[in-house]
This record gives sequence, C-alpha cells and structure tokens, in this order.
Amino acid sequence: MKALVLIGLGLACACSLALAQERPKTPAGGRTPPTDVNANLPFTRLRVSGHVSVGESAPDFALTSSTGREVVLSRLRGDWVLLCFAAGRAEFAGLDSMAADLVEMGVRMIGICKDKPQTLRPFVQREGIPFEILADMTGEVSEIYGLYDSGTSLAQPGFVVVDRAGIVRLALQGAAPADQIVGLTRYTMTGFPARP
Repeated sequence: MKALVLIGLGLACACSLALAQERPKTPAGGRTPPTDVNANLPFTRLRVSGHVSVGESAPDFALTSSTGREVVLSRLRGDWVLLCFAAGRAEFAGLDSMAADLVEMGVRMIGICKDKPQTLRPFVQREGIPFEILADMTGEVSEIYGLYDSGTSLAQPGFVVVDRAGIVRLALQGAAPADQIVGLTRYTMTGFPARP
C-alpha cells in the first residue's frame, strides 16, 4: 500500500512540475502579456494556393460576373472556355478584339480580376467589352490557379483553356497579345480534342 502511495505522489509531483514548466511566467510587474488567441489554431493564417496542370480537371469556382449573375465553371461544361486572368479590369480593354474570333471558334471567353462586381458593370458597358468579367475580390480563384502573388496581393496575368469536359488543355502565366492568345487557343483545340 505504501508503495502505491509513493508512486501516486511521485506521478503527481512529476505532472505538476511539467505543467509549471509549460506555463508562461508572469513578468515582474505582475501583468500577463496579451496573447494572440488564434496563435494555436493551425489554419487561421493559411490561404488556399495551387496551380493547374494540363490534363487535370479545372478547379471549380463560383464568382459574380459583370452582369450581376453567378458564374460557376462546372456549369459551363459542354463549351470550350478561355479563362483570362488579370490584376485589374483595365487590362481587358485590349482583349476585346479577339472575342469575335473566339466566338467563331466556339470558345467562350471569361475574364477574371480582383475588382468588385459593382465596378465591373459600368466598365464593361462603357468600354463595350463583349465578354463577361468575373469579380475575384479576394484573389482566391486566381491563387487556386497559381496566378496570385501573395507578396504584393495582386493577381498575375495568365490564360487557361478548358475543354468541353472541364479538362485543362493549356495554362500560361503572363500577358500576351490578343492574336497570339487566339492562335494558341486554336492550336490547343486541334491538338487536344475533348474527351467524349
């Protein structure tokens, strides 16, 4: 019996010593420093990030368009889709010339930028942009597609061609002239026919 009591006392002392070592010491002034309540939560400071690879399914998303409606990428299956990413709406003004060529090829063009939906509608109307622009205000969709610089909090320009089955067939980072984008899209469509 005495042995059990001694073992129990020994364990109690060891536990209290371990807890005392883990507990932060109070500073000399007697005040406890403020703590960050989220410091121990593992996901509080994480952002979604990624990249897309040719041959994989395009990551799905839902964003508000310049027309005010919600556009869900997976609902566009059955169409070839060209996703054009940009830092801001002004970058789309130079791409309106390629919209007619893409429509003739059977490709739906969609712009994606970090602007708010209420600023996109007047811009599209004023500039006569013939395609929808989606508002990615948080930059999360751009980041999922690997086109977001978290250091500067800016979306990067880039282009992603998605086939009728929702498979990525071309993914490029960087800006390009409108005629080159059309040419690359045309080549992609002939080189990678959609799966049945």
